[in-house]
Order: sequence, then C-alpha cells, then structure tokens
Amino acid sequence: MYLKQFVVGISLLVFLVASIGFASCSEVIDVERHVPSDFSESEMAEITLEITGESPFMLGIVETIPKGFTFPEIDSQVSDAEFFKVDRDAGKISFSVTGSTEITYHVIPSDDTEGAFEGYWVDMLYQTQELNEGKERWVSVTDPNSASSGQSSTTVSSGDTDSGVESSVPGFSLVIASISLFVCVLFVRKNNSGEDEE
Repeated sequence: MYLKQFVVGISLLVFLVASIGFASCSEVIDVERHVPSDFSESEMAEITLEITGESPFMLGIVETIPKGFTFPEIDSQVSDAEFFKVDRDAGKISFSVTGSTEITYHVIPSDDTEGAFEGYWVDMLYQTQELNEGKERWVSVTDPNSASSGQSSTTVSSGDTDSGVESSVPGFSLVIASISLFVCVLFVRKNNSGEDEE
C-alpha cells in the first residue's frame, strides 16, 4: 500500500515539474506584420501578424494604425481573434494571444493616409526582478515591407538592449516544484496516518 501511494505521489510531482518546465522553456522569437502592397480607398484591407515561437506562449500585442485609416464599425468585422480590444479614437488595437501563430485585423484606408503601422508585443510568461519590467520588455513588431528592409517599423526604447525576450522564467519553476513536493508529502502522510489507526 505504501509503495502505491509513493508511486502516485512521485508521479504527480514529476507531472507538475515537467509541465512547468515546458512552460518556462517556451520562447517567442518574433512578431511580423504583413500589409498589402497597396490600399484601395474605402475598401477593407487585411493586416496579418505572424507569431514565430514555441508553444505554449502568451503574448500581448498593441498595434497603432496610421492617420487616415479607420477600423470597421462592427467589432466582428475588425478581427476574428478570440481576445482583442479596439480604441477607434486613438487608432489602436490590442490582442491577447495564447498559442495562435497568426492574428489578422482589418482597416479601412481613406484618400488621405500618412505614416506607418506601428506595434509592440510582450511575452506575458516572462518575468524579471526589475521594477520597470513593464516598460522594458516590449519589443517592436517587425515589418518586412518597411523602408528599413526587415527592421521594425518603430524604434525600441533606449533601455531595451535585448533583441528578443529570454526564454526562462526565473524562480517560477522552483516555487511550483516546492509547492507540489509539499502537497505530495502531505498527501502521503495523510494516507499513511489513516492506515495506522486501523
């Protein structure tokens, strides 16, 4: 009986630690924007964001459309993404992406457009000990059609020197593994104490 409980406890511990290990090894490498080569006035155009990375991942993406572009009035025509929010006054759209490698949204150009699409993304599974991590972890969305040939359409903040986001989640695996070990020990002790009474 003790062997069975021990095997169940160890199996549970291995499962929990392995699942946390897989989540902490995920890495998003890039988010790339694809826009049509030309726009027709007042006709809906599709913008595609391709996400390159290892699953599982969770991203936040914020896109700003150029002046002269608008979003469709009905949210279901803007995007078919599961979680997004549109700020029509500011010309911004934000996405929460989990595991999907492609996001699309639609815009409507007018006859007087200027500027470029801009966007930033952040890996929400990554944590640091930095107090200002909310500002420094945002990475520019790359645009292969921009004038800088494959570089991002916007500049990264001066404090961001990394080309991407690190793949580790410091301390997270250790804390979860410790908690799961503690739960397993309690489980085994509870089951063992019940047999002593019989």
